Amino acid sequence: MEPTFFAKAGRITDAIEETLIAFFLGAMTLLTFANVIFRYVFNDNILWALELTVFMFAWMVL
Repeated sequence: MEPTFFAKAGRITDAIEETLIAFFLGAMTLLTFANVIFRYVFNDNILWALELTVFMFAWMVL
């Protein structure tokens, strides 16, 4: 039996969601790493890094 429209749409939505989650996890990791490097090596920090990480985590959980 051929998959219905809703089954195809569900698979596409799942693929998009998994891709976005992977992107957010990678971006959060790189941003946190960069912030740690800036804080301890350059004695400065990225002001918006923590806030952006929290927002990405919230969007990832939704």
